[in-house]
Amino acid sequence: HLNSSPSRTQTTLTGEFVKSNSKQIKPKITTDAKIVTLKNKASWKKLFHGFTEMYGVTYMSSPQFLLSLFDEQGFEKVELLIGHGLVEGYREKLNGKESAVERLYGFVQEKCLTIYGTKATNHAKMYILKKEGLTRVIIGSPNLSYTAEGSRQREICVYWDIEESDIGGQEILRQAMENYEIMLNE
Repeated sequence: HLNSSPSRTQTTLTGEFVKSNSKQIKPKITTDAKIVTLKNKASWKKLFHGFTEMYGVTYMSSPQFLLSLFDEQGFEKVELLIGHGLVEGYREKLNGKESAVERLYGFVQEKCLTIYGTKATNHAKMYILKKEGLTRVIIGSPNLSYTAEGSRQREICVYWDIEESDIGGQEILRQAMENYEIMLNE
């Protein structure tokens, strides 16, 4: 709902308006946020299910988990910023796994997978998931990893489902994208 207060204006004896120092109250538009505890693989998959594109920031992930985003979750495009120094660790994790290297390289060549590293230590976790007519913004504790999606640890996050006509949601999406771009450029 909109908060509003009566307009207050003053005029001088000659009829000129006097500027007021009082702050204008902006209308407030709210959107529904949901908070979820991820306790097992099923709750993780439910949160990410049905989306075709992911833009995200995660502190850690593995090459094998990235492949599972395409194979098990059905993503068609994934763009990720991985926390400081972890991109270099991919070489070690892929040593001796030629088929995984070939598949990842194929996704990169097809412009379905883009991985960025950063010079700044980045421990943020934010995922922007898209499908036709709906965008989901997720901010919380889970990395994109088998440990986070499994039952070995608990994760919590807040998410918003944003339709194109959702004015408040579009503002959340704008801020999420703005922060994503800031982190990409660090």
